[in-house]
Amino acid sequence: MIKIPRIEFLIKLKNTKRNIFFVLFVFLAVITLFFLYPRQPVISKTVVITSGMSARDIAHLLKKHELITNETFFLILTKIRGAQDALQAGEYLFNRKMGANSILNKIIKGEIEYIKLTIPEGYTYRQIAELIEEKKLGNKENFLKEVEDKELQGYLFPETYLVHSQTDEKQIIQMMNEKFNKVFDTELKKRAKEIRLTEKEVVILASMIEKEAKDDEERSLVSSVFHNRLKRGWLLESCATVQYALGRHKPKLTYDDLKVNSPYNTYIHPGLPPGPICNPGEASIRAALYPQDSDALFFVTGEDGTHRFSKYYKEHLRKKRKKSRKTLQ
Repeated sequence: MIKIPRIEFLIKLKNTKRNIFFVLFVFLAVITLFFLYPRQPVISKTVVITSGMSARDIAHLLKKHELITNETFFLILTKIRGAQDALQAGEYLFNRKMGANSILNKIIKGEIEYIKLTIPEGYTYRQIAELIEEKKLGNKENFLKEVEDKELQGYLFPETYLVHSQTDEKQIIQMMNEKFNKVFDTELKKRAKEIRLTEKEVVILASMIEKEAKDDEERSLVSSVFHNRLKRGWLLESCATVQYALGRHKPKLTYDDLKVNSPYNTYIHPGLPPGPICNPGEASIRAALYPQDSDALFFVTGEDGTHRFSKYYKEHLRKKRKKSRKTLQ
């Protein structure tokens, strides 16, 4: 058996310890750097490519945002792929780690960032105009003029739409109107003829139901009251139409309010008002076309926002007095 001299053994042991300490030092240094200097997040940038911009304009824009390092390389890549005329306008979200080819792919495919535009049921066209301007998707006055010129109040379907920053007022109006036409399909048009109402009359009635009915389950019953009154030639006496005639919402209407001189005031003018008072959703449109089979002729709003329905006027007055007593308590 060959014995290692003691001095040689000690040198090897010393070297081993040194290597272990070195490894530990490196490990601890890496851990320290990791916690002291965490990885920087990938910064995303929004870039708006407008209609009519050339490949050179886009390359310059990307370079300005520090998303590409070389404009010439981007232009050569665009030419090689034959994509000079395939670059789509819109608002894009890029980051510096994507690379020129990935950025170009996104622009060719038109993978733009969309803005969610939610139009609540029962919004008037004026409320929609304010919402669009608030989201910086268009000019309020331009929107109002377009809707008024084409008489589209009631035909702007309430829905959540995905639009991009380059969408203008006319395109948004077109989207909402196209959605309305899809909802008011052949079945509903056929039903309107069956009950002898024009499409406009259905939309007007649906807009009133939308504003009056706070509970989905009572829409068809509110519709029934209006249908029953129309058959008898009675005034519809809808508070919602008075609110629209006043041009503002009041928590409680006065007797003077009910006398406001407007063709939309159904307390003084018989039949339906001349136009829709809001933009109704599908549930209200269907309720207008399929009223519940009832003999109710009156309704009064309860404390919870739902309505109490009556066939006779005396019964209706009792419910109104009961509501008034509870309000005073």
